[in-house]
Amino acid sequence: MIDVVSLLLAVSISGTTDVVFNAGFDGDTCPSGRINRSNISYGSGGTRSNADVTLFENIWGHAGSSDPALPWPGYPGTSPIIEDFNRDGYVAAKFHTLTVLPPTLNGFFKSPSYPGGPNIDFAISEQCGDFYPDQSGCLASNTPQGDAPLVYWRVTSGAFYCILQPDTDYYINIRLTNPQTNDPNCDDQHDTCPVHTLNYFGGL
Repeated sequence: MIDVVSLLLAVSISGTTDVVFNAGFDGDTCPSGRINRSNISYGSGGTRSNADVTLFENIWGHAGSSDPALPWPGYPGTSPIIEDFNRDGYVAAKFHTLTVLPPTLNGFFKSPSYPGGPNIDFAISEQCGDFYPDQSGCLASNTPQGDAPLVYWRVTSGAFYCILQPDTDYYINIRLTNPQTNDPNCDDQHDTCPVHTLNYFGGL
């Protein structure tokens, strides 16, 4: 059996290309409100302080506070909590798909029940801060943090899936569905909320 973690550590990500916005922005010019840094908790694995949440590998590429970062599709089964999610902001975590994608590769993200938190919108898009992707399977709207599925993805066609292309830049875009939420898990003093996701994949 292939050691997925070792394999991903050996992967060299190829050069990326700019993503052109419909509104005329390029891939490095995101809408205002993008969250750049946050503490990220991995439960018993520890906490990464002031982590750069603009990159996928800094969130779902770890399972703890001291392991090396894995590129997309990340660390299988990791369960990060973005602790300092600004109510009015959004996370856009950039990743680049492999040049050659195994046809069996697929995965999904989930919004677990612990520690709880507000409902979220979760999208995979080629555009930063985009919550209206062309594929309906790439968006989960108003999803409760209660063991609920988010987006299912794969690299070959299939109904209800978010289909990812090889050698392409994407963003995982997350925001609170209702920034004015009075969820008890939010920190009103600092105007932030915890956002918890799980990353599962297989077929690599």
